Amino acid sequence: MNGTVSALTSRLHKRPSPAPTPANAAMSNNPAPVHKASFMTWTLHDAVHVARHHWIPCFFAMGLLFFMGVEYTLRMVPYIGFVTTHWLHLLLASSPNLNILLAGFNTFGNVVGFGCICIWVSLRCLSGALGFFFCFKFGG
Repeated sequence: MNGTVSALTSRLHKRPSPAPTPANAAMSNNPAPVHKASFMTWTLHDAVHVARHHWIPCFFAMGLLFFMGVEYTLRMVPYIGFVTTHWLHLLLASSPNLNILLAGFNTFGNVVGFGCICIWVSLRCLSGALGFFFCFKFGG
């Protein structure tokens, strides 16, 4: 009883070796068991249970599938924005420097807008976002 454990007790309380996992399967002789994804074994009862108890994600998933089906099966209708800005596309295609200048303005404006939104959301203070906006726009 001096704090040591006898060999008999250590053999009696030996833990079983862990089941092989993908991480230690390469080190053991048994390969890791292959399991199917859980939803691959569902019955109709399981699917109804999920739809009944988790109806909000199912609603969004069905909406996504519906709109994807609509989007990819309908013929493309000429969008009014593309029709009305065709002249701008021709102008930018003929003048690459103007295209680069407008792209820079667009990028800078989006960065400032994103910064304003981040400040507004993080600080919950509109005055901080407006201060950020005016500092960048007017160099103040």
